[in-house]
Amino acid sequence: MEGSEAQPAELLGAERLRAECEALFLEQKDYVLNAKLFQRIFGHSQGIWLASQAFLGDVLFDLYKAYGVDENPQNTWPSLFELEEAVKIRAVRPNTPSVQYKDRILNRLSDMLKFEGCIFDCSSGFSIADLVKESVVFEFRGMKPQTIALVCELIMAALYEYWVSRGPQPSLTNLLFSDEAKHVFDIRKKFRLKDERPYVDEILAETRTFGIGIVLADQQPSELTPSVQANTHIKIEMQLSSGKDIKDMNISLGLNARQIRESYGITLGEGVLKISGRDPFRLRIPLARA
Repeated sequence: MEGSEAQPAELLGAERLRAECEALFLEQKDYVLNAKLFQRIFGHSQGIWLASQAFLGDVLFDLYKAYGVDENPQNTWPSLFELEEAVKIRAVRPNTPSVQYKDRILNRLSDMLKFEGCIFDCSSGFSIADLVKESVVFEFRGMKPQTIALVCELIMAALYEYWVSRGPQPSLTNLLFSDEAKHVFDIRKKFRLKDERPYVDEILAETRTFGIGIVLADQQPSELTPSVQANTHIKIEMQLSSGKDIKDMNISLGLNARQIRESYGITLGEGVLKISGRDPFRLRIPLARA
């Protein structure tokens, strides 16, 4: 991350990632902040509406108080396994919307922990204060998209909140690369959660203030949310196979009629680069040698 000569400190497989609901890797463990952020991030990553998120928030508050972390943050914080149990035993009145809210939350948690519970079954991990000083790669293979989305959003929130707590930064502090960015910035979730602005959209709009750079890559840019187009300073279009993706990128780049015609002929090693406030131009990228 920080430092041009830094080498990846470690390849962190998903099974080594600590992502308990206590956490978000926050240095100062404020149970209200943790509950609010986890509620929003879990809701967005799992495609859950606000009413169900409100139910989750109530369960989180009661769970944190049961563990005493509201009064003493040094106490043991509950994991997603304890959250699942808390949802299971949560009493709801029959024939009320709360029954559906409970079922939605429990279905997402149970499915995630059944297939990928080892990711969250941890008692120790890496602090965000340590991670921001290193070049780190998180590798997510063989995981369900919903789990990838949750973990990625937790990492983004941790990085963002770490620097927010330190105030605006005059220069670049960390650079975050995200491949297959639609796992987090999925336009289908935006249509499904109509009235909610995802927390990750807020992060994307504010990261520059706190010195965080974000590079997003995806082979299907038409599936990314409008916030990606609105809050990116530099856009690069490379060879695409879908006409819809090419059209969406051409609009985002602000190409004229001649440039649009030429864009359909982009081949391997070519691209179009657009810097905010400047005209787009052709780009040639040296091919990597095997």
